[in-house]
Amino acid sequence: PWTVLPNSDGTYTFKTLGIRPIDEVIKLRQNNNPVYLVSQTFHQPTLFTSLNISSSNFELQTYINISSNTSAGFVFRRSSNGLEYTTLIYDPVSQYLILNRTYSSLIPMFENSTIYAKHALLTTKIDDHTTQKEFLSLRIFVDNSLVEVYANNRTVIATHIYPTFSDSTGLGYIVGGQAFSNVSANLVIYTVTFASCVENSTCPQGNPATYSATFALNGTLSPNITLNVGDQLQFNLATTVSIHPLTICQNSAVPNFCKAAATSDELNTPITNAGDTTSVVFNTSGTYYYGCHNHPGMGAMINVIQTVTTVSSSSTGSLSTSTKGTGARHQLSVLFLFAVIVCLFTIIFT
Repeated sequence: PWTVLPNSDGTYTFKTLGIRPIDEVIKLRQNNNPVYLVSQTFHQPTLFTSLNISSSNFELQTYINISSNTSAGFVFRRSSNGLEYTTLIYDPVSQYLILNRTYSSLIPMFENSTIYAKHALLTTKIDDHTTQKEFLSLRIFVDNSLVEVYANNRTVIATHIYPTFSDSTGLGYIVGGQAFSNVSANLVIYTVTFASCVENSTCPQGNPATYSATFALNGTLSPNITLNVGDQLQFNLATTVSIHPLTICQNSAVPNFCKAAATSDELNTPITNAGDTTSVVFNTSGTYYYGCHNHPGMGAMINVIQTVTTVSSSSTGSLSTSTKGTGARHQLSVLFLFAVIVCLFTIIFT
């Protein structure tokens, strides 16, 4: 609940319920040695800048001076191959704290919806000539699968994630170059076989007559695939094809379909044996390909498009029950100050 009262000088005084970790949590840290990280300033976007700390159990305290149109936050429980990770981002444009669990786990039945919590940063009037914008204060608790986030002692998110990789322990910064929006993301899975095809009919262009065979996805001979930015494509190989390594690549136009793709163009480790599985997350729109690394005409195109949906203003975050409520009182100015960079000061307890 919020109570807002107008003041004669054009500012507003408001009261709201405060929420923070219980005092006993502080006592748990009495025998720990915190890691103090040097304050970081970012002038350009970064999807992941490592803090050079790996842990599945930690408490992170940070203060972020965030610009008016740049999202910023943290990536945690990230695997070394980048297939699993969770992001916590603050978007100053929509004024939402966003916990994205799309890639938190490879377990199919895991609830991986994104959580949105409305959170406005305030501008306080110091005197008649000075105002001060509030820093984003975050206190993040990660205990294996449990995640709790406290923002400025008045907004809380509590949820679970279930990473599957033993090395899903990476921790780092994420800074966006523009206002954050919710990007459509799905896990798209195909069972792949190697099947006969008819030259100049059902075979892909460029297919060698020597083989007259190609990869089939869920029983369909070399279909083109359309995905959204952020989607994860997974191939489960059901047939052993020792001389036809199934490869996902870029910069390998028709009819090559990944034939002799350069190492820098390969997006996955080519697979050849029944039971092999490989996947790729597409973070950039464009045209990609899948096919045989050794022969042309055994694949098709992957079209990745940018599809953006807006954040609903009615979305809310869940609240933790292991907290105490305290009153909070601030004086708001109708003026707003904007920083031009993102600065972060971080303390981590592991």
